[in-house]
Amino acid sequence: MASLTFAVVGATVSNSDVYKSSRAPKQDFEKDVRKNEYLEVGVWQIPDLIKIDKGGEDTYFISVDGYSFGVFDGVGGWAKKGVDSREYSYKLSQSCKMVADEKKIKDPVQILSLGYEAAKGTIGSTTACVVSIQEKQCLGANLGDSGFLIIRNNKVLFRSEDQQFSFNFPYQLGSNSRNTPSQAATSKHSLRPGDIIVLSTDGVLDNLFPEDILQIISSEKAQPAQIIAKKIAQGAFSKSQNRNIMVPFGVNAKAQKGYDYMGGKADDITALVCKIRE
Repeated sequence: MASLTFAVVGATVSNSDVYKSSRAPKQDFEKDVRKNEYLEVGVWQIPDLIKIDKGGEDTYFISVDGYSFGVFDGVGGWAKKGVDSREYSYKLSQSCKMVADEKKIKDPVQILSLGYEAAKGTIGSTTACVVSIQEKQCLGANLGDSGFLIIRNNKVLFRSEDQQFSFNFPYQLGSNSRNTPSQAATSKHSLRPGDIIVLSTDGVLDNLFPEDILQIISSEKAQPAQIIAKKIAQGAFSKSQNRNIMVPFGVNAKAQKGYDYMGGKADDITALVCKIRE
């Protein structure tokens, strides 16, 4: 069963009722901004057009203090089994938020591990990328093909690596999955004033090359974190709707599987931006 779950990652069923509604509420991302003396965090989401009624299957969290945050991409293949992929993604994201808020934990693997335990019993699976800021360091834990970048002086200082069994077949947490939070790729980086951290689901990373993200940040750096996140999400959405361009998804399809794939990749899009104050 695990391989079946993995094999349907990214599948779509346009007429399925699970794309029309969800028991997991939509997130009010436009009001979800955190600011303190050290950083500013904002997020923007654009759901896949066929999932717009329920808000898509991406979810996120930002801790109350703004020092921990994460993005989660619910595995769409569950729709073939009549399961709403948003429910597990949302449950895990909010369980992680609860851990960060109530237990004051800053280790992203521990946040993910305790959130994972709390989410057991909810059917579905999701990728996960969790980042915490502690003592002027960025601590990251990424499992699957969501991810994060650290931008410094308009250059990519760090980019997390995808974790995939094969092309479009990512590591994931949840029902029937062999993966656990301990398998997340971890990293630690010292931060400097002016650094920008970008977390995103593959709806961004499959449609924007790193240089595309750098170009957006370069032109919008003076803007609030949420505006930068919005511009990144809009840039990814624009590319996803263009059938005449080459995007990272197409490049990887050719390189890893020999597939010829032209055009953007329609998907749920989530971009979360953290600006370290200068």
